[in-house]
Amino acid sequence: MMPPNGFAVARAAIEAWLATSPPSSNLPIDIVETDRLSGLAHLHATHALTIANPDVPSPPLRRGSGLQHSRRQPEDGWLLTRDIWALSDPLVRRPTQPARERRA
Repeated sequence: MMPPNGFAVARAAIEAWLATSPPSSNLPIDIVETDRLSGLAHLHATHALTIANPDVPSPPLRRGSGLQHSRRQPEDGWLLTRDIWALSDPLVRRPTQPARERRA
């Protein structure tokens, strides 16, 4: 799994990341495309969510998209092997430098 602004992580790191991430709500997921070929499945989806922020009384709705890859298992189930998602707006914005004054 690769969370926004992060690196690929394993199960223990996913649980730690979720435990420290801010609460979110309002998470509709729209499936854009699915494809199943010879034991592999790919899912492309879009989402929108509200991430709680104690400094902002009405946090904005954040939109993004994600990809999931799964592999068929012998017992006829699917194992999620890759999951990556991103927000259209970054969670943390880098400070911008002030514009330089032009010389006449």
